[in-house]
Amino acid sequence: SMEDESQFDEAAGEMIERIEMDSGEDENEAMEEAEGVQQEQSVSDVYLPGKKLADDEELICDGTAYHMYHRAQSGHPCLSFDIIRDKLGMNRTEYPMTCYLVGGTQSGRGKDTLIVMKMHNLHRTSKEKDEDDDDAASDSDESVDGEEPEMETAMLEHRGSVNRVRVSSIGDGQLVATWSDAGNVHIWDITRQLAAVDNPVAQSARSAKGKKANREREDPVFTFSGHQKEGFAMDWSTTVVGRHVFSFLVVSSVTNLLVSD
Repeated sequence: SMEDESQFDEAAGEMIERIEMDSGEDENEAMEEAEGVQQEQSVSDVYLPGKKLADDEELICDGTAYHMYHRAQSGHPCLSFDIIRDKLGMNRTEYPMTCYLVGGTQSGRGKDTLIVMKMHNLHRTSKEKDEDDDDAASDSDESVDGEEPEMETAMLEHRGSVNRVRVSSIGDGQLVATWSDAGNVHIWDITRQLAAVDNPVAQSARSAKGKKANREREDPVFTFSGHQKEGFAMDWSTTVVGRHVFSFLVVSSVTNLLVSD
């Protein structure tokens, strides 16, 4: 009858809809399961000291952990470095950035240096959150014209390897204390070196005249040789300007030198 055929058509239609819905749900579940497996495979473990790496594992840097990440080489390894305070302002947030550093080498050959560095034109290396992820992925390894980081250096010859470097601002000058593997503590005035890294054109002019543009032989303003062995722990006082923590004798002499100059 017509009524029976109508009921049969409705039942068949409902069955087809249920089959299509079940099929769609199965496809969604399969896609979600595949995405879950892919996410599990893409998650990287954080390396902890002492953990043994498998043969197919390697340590890589997670670039997403940094807003800005740049690398530089000093030639010989530096066991210690310090940041030189500048007058460019505190809590800087705008790019490109500029920073001044000082480090001391450990060559093991007796020819070591105190390196004064200026790193500038330091642009952000990670993308902003509102930028397209595809652009971030495609541009992560590409450098943009005018955004290449730059570094200027000026070096002082140092007697022996440098175990520790610490810098302090005294007046308008910068004093650097170094503790060598020979046990001597030296105090250096790096005013000229800072002026040199701020004016690389002058360095190039000196180099054209046959002089070493970025390496000089200069005596420290003071040397303390009263230690019998080498050391690694020293610093400048944060409450008394010019006071050096390992010996008040050094502080008094350095302060008098600065006043007399």
